Amino acid sequence: MILESEYGIPILPLESCADNIPAPILVWGSFRRDYIPAAPVTIHWYTEDYRFGRMPDPERFKQRTIVEPNFTHDPWSLASVLGVLYRKREYAWHASQYGARIIADLWYSPRHLHIAFCGLPAGWRAYAWRASRYDDPADWDARLQAAARHAGQPIILLVIGGGQRAAEWCQQNAAHHHITHLKDAVPRANPIDVPGTPGRWTAN
Repeated sequence: MILESEYGIPILPLESCADNIPAPILVWGSFRRDYIPAAPVTIHWYTEDYRFGRMPDPERFKQRTIVEPNFTHDPWSLASVLGVLYRKREYAWHASQYGARIIADLWYSPRHLHIAFCGLPAGWRAYAWRASRYDDPADWDARLQAAARHAGQPIILLVIGGGQRAAEWCQQNAAHHHITHLKDAVPRANPIDVPGTPGRWTAN
């Protein structure tokens, strides 16, 4: 494992970056803990922390696509943000060693957004975050722009929740990026593709 120089955050291998968001998209805790759905599948962690208090062995995600675990942190504390960042990046690194494809969690406050890219090599283009109907869309814009700058190309983005406002935001940005939106953490149906140029917007 190689650590970046500023904060000692594990660096993910660029080849482990997901190049799509396979359906079905499932939240951890929506299936038995002793069972990992077969690939193709995308598993995310935007749920209550108690559901993943004991993390599964990363080897169990072999050949699956996963979003980095979203551990709760204090958005006002740099120490808390860095501790959680190390933990999720380390877990993703171990999963990548078994062939998991990784989507980086970008659910950060604007004050710490720049730190979110520590451990992600330049060119990383797969990201996700949890949206809320109370969010300021300007924060979504800032995350999208920062991710696109880091990737140097259109990004692959998974947005969970946020209601109709998030759905409309995703659709507006689908002309330039590959965006998947789920209205709920637990999907009721497989996402439906909606054409975009050159991007893609999907919703359930």
